[in-house]
Amino acid sequence: MASFLLFFPNSAGRSVRSLLESADMLDFLPGAAQASVVLDGVSGTLIGWGDRIGVEPDRQTWGEDCGGYRVGFWADAKVTPEDLAKPDQFSGYRAVLADGNEWVIPAASMLPTSLVRDKSKHWKRVRKPQFDQFWRESEVWFRRNLKCGLDLQEMLKESGLSEQAFLDAWVKFVCFVLRQNYRVTEDVVSSLRLLDSRSLYMVTLYAVDGMAIEELEADQDAENMTEKKIAESSPPG
Repeated sequence: MASFLLFFPNSAGRSVRSLLESADMLDFLPGAAQASVVLDGVSGTLIGWGDRIGVEPDRQTWGEDCGGYRVGFWADAKVTPEDLAKPDQFSGYRAVLADGNEWVIPAASMLPTSLVRDKSKHWKRVRKPQFDQFWRESEVWFRRNLKCGLDLQEMLKESGLSEQAFLDAWVKFVCFVLRQNYRVTEDVVSSLRLLDSRSLYMVTLYAVDGMAIEELEADQDAENMTEKKIAESSPPG
């Protein structure tokens, strides 16, 4: 298994859970193992997945500090989607990204839902709370697709952002989409060269496919109603 490795310097005595949580990677916990190591003269904890966990400088490449940790890769083994797949993957579409491998792109409209009965005794599908962030972020790009057809210049004008800021936001969203099914961060995506201009469009289109404008408008109406109730219940200033 050719997964990447994470090195946390000066972290003796800390658990895998604690270290991953500190790096906002708690969703990477399943299958993670740790080892106490020394990398470039610094003691710390190595976290990896699979049976290749250890420091071998001649067979590895290590990046710079990512904010409390470093990411390493085995030089003699190419990382594949299978190496990074999370135990439970969400439904979506298969797409070949810039690395030449096929990845499963989750669609917001296909995320798991709960079935509940409403006041009229009809069964309704209700989005599970843990998927709210994915839905909200996908909604932004769904609306951009409706309004601008994902045309870069049109989206730039509509967003009011600089070209660099917009590109950063777009890549951040695409990495977030990939992270639903895989152990990837923006640093990992960059190191593996997963994205190009075509991949940005393709992942975005797949992620927002099937989203219904009626449901988005219902979400907006519910949000507006909540804000109205809060405003009405607030004491006068």
